[in-house]
Amino acid sequence: MRYDGGSIVSSGVARLPRAGWSARALVLFSVICTYFFISWTAEPLFFSNQNTYFLQGLRLAGVEGVQHDWLSQTRAPHIAFTWLVALLQKLSALALGVRTLEIVLYIALLWSFWSL
Repeated sequence: MRYDGGSIVSSGVARLPRAGWSARALVLFSVICTYFFISWTAEPLFFSNQNTYFLQGLRLAGVEGVQHDWLSQTRAPHIAFTWLVALLQKLSALALGVRTLEIVLYIALLWSFWSL
């Protein structure tokens, strides 16, 4: 065996260093992600009780009419999410930002299951 400028050569056959993911594992992870996203249903923005989480962020962003709502004057249950909503609203990217964040969190969830 000898070192040949970047790969290990043994009997004339170059062996590449082993990568962390095999092709089979990558394909399996892709299939699981595809199945998960096909079965995932996207609910409309402000669905169910989401108004309680979005309201304080919309008030901080200065959305008209929200300043006088009694619920917007309550304490924010999740301050980091409130600030994120306010920032996305000020950038006029609330719907796109929330959907992108949702997809990133779902991928993180799948990644954590995969890493078990």
